[in-house]
Amino acid sequence: MELMDGEQKKKEGTGKKIIAMSIVVLIIVLVILLSVIVAINQSIDEAPKINVDGKKYKMPSGLMITQNETTYVSISYLASYTGYKSYNGEYKEYTEDTSKGYVECENEIASFAADSNIIYKNNAKDKTNFDAQTIKLPIISYNNMLYASLEDIGIIFNSQVFFKKSDNTLVVHTTPYLISYYKTQVEKYGYDGVSEEFNTQKAVAHNMLVVKKDDKYGVVSTEDFTRIIGTRYEKMVFVESTQEFIVTSDGKTGLISADGENKIGLRYDDIGLIDTEYKLYYAKNDDLIGVLNGNGKVIVYLEYNSLGIERESFPYDSIKHNMLLYKNCIPIMKYEARQSVDKEGKPITIQIKKWGLADKIGNILLNTEYDSIGYVETNTGDKSINNVVIIPKIKGIVIGKDGKYGVVDSIGKMIIPCEYDKIYSITNEGKDEFYLEQEGKTIKLDRYIADNKIQVYEEKENTSNSGNTVDTPTNGLTDGNTVNTNTVVDNTISNTVDNTNTTNETNTNTENNVDTPEDSGELVVVPIQ
Repeated sequence: MELMDGEQKKKEGTGKKIIAMSIVVLIIVLVILLSVIVAINQSIDEAPKINVDGKKYKMPSGLMITQNETTYVSISYLASYTGYKSYNGEYKEYTEDTSKGYVECENEIASFAADSNIIYKNNAKDKTNFDAQTIKLPIISYNNMLYASLEDIGIIFNSQVFFKKSDNTLVVHTTPYLISYYKTQVEKYGYDGVSEEFNTQKAVAHNMLVVKKDDKYGVVSTEDFTRIIGTRYEKMVFVESTQEFIVTSDGKTGLISADGENKIGLRYDDIGLIDTEYKLYYAKNDDLIGVLNGNGKVIVYLEYNSLGIERESFPYDSIKHNMLLYKNCIPIMKYEARQSVDKEGKPITIQIKKWGLADKIGNILLNTEYDSIGYVETNTGDKSINNVVIIPKIKGIVIGKDGKYGVVDSIGKMIIPCEYDKIYSITNEGKDEFYLEQEGKTIKLDRYIADNKIQVYEEKENTSNSGNTVDTPTNGLTDGNTVNTNTVVDNTISNTVDNTNTTNETNTNTENNVDTPEDSGELVVVPIQ
């Protein structure tokens, strides 16, 4: 009996040991699993991410690269997160040239090119020239994609963009997101709201906010809501490239800098930016227009009916700036009154447009005695012929008088006399060839240049913000339509993550590139330097 009790106790002891060992093993397994989970979570936390307007995504491969310790961001990839569409080629040329590109949203088109530090912005609604801005570092090309530096990329998308090293995240705050946030803040400071105009809202990406109180507008800093410009104006328009505000009060318009300094007094019916580099503004009074500098000095007297070419008439011309050609020439137009008769033979007065050219310092290069700046094809049946204003390879501007056309250079000197019936271009395989036509006979411009020994310029991608620039005279004929956009990327470029090529058009749908977004943290605004 005692033996049986001993056997029972021995079995019970063995069972307890097995249970204890099982518990130990289970604990070890749980610890290992917990460690794996922690490691996985830590790995996830350390993986590169992109946070757009408070939502987190996995960073797609190729979005960020480094060159010489400078971080660059893919323009086409970022477009897909910010409500833009991205395209290859120059705007309106519809090519797949990967050395150029543009992005488009509902309100704006931003164009750019490899090796250039100029961003051209057009109003998306009427497709007119809006602004041109200089960024700190040129756009680069890599793997057939265009990249802007981390410091500059926000300018293209009207956003604040920065990188948080603490959690390996590229953070993007778009203008709509910032405006939505600040709308809830301004009431605490006694304001009724913020501006609803897109062009004015863009100031928020530059740490300024246009606020409203009692139907008047002013500007405050987004850092601490201190006043920059008092709420006393009926209308405000932000000029992004110059960081200035066009303001209107009692029906008169002027210009105020971002630090509140009056640059142009409230004495004009309307003013607007012509050129950033030279700080030129157009000004209107009583339906007459002229040119001022950034301090309000009159450069071209307010005695003209119009400035700039009629851009919509030249959809295929390589014009980036309709009011300043070759960084020097301002097209000017006056109406000339002429007596005529109507269908019933009664005398009437008609207004005829007469065109000329002024330069950026106010000299008149051509008197207003020409019928047109540019050639417009009237035979609408021939769709292969392109209307022409500028001829870059000879730094020429087409002019018309008495039904004949010629070409002057960028200082108003006649280089082809006004004796041709047509001067036009034809696009073939993406290249423009120019032609002169006289009494049914056609001569190629290259032949005319060679026969008359006209100086030729090698066209280069413009790296200033005034558009339509050509450089470097040459003795031989050159292809004036070839843009120098070759990008040399040295071996120091490395990917933050593995690169993949992008498609020609990047849509706003990012489901193939990113995880389901998750909300993250409150807004942290980082001032743009």
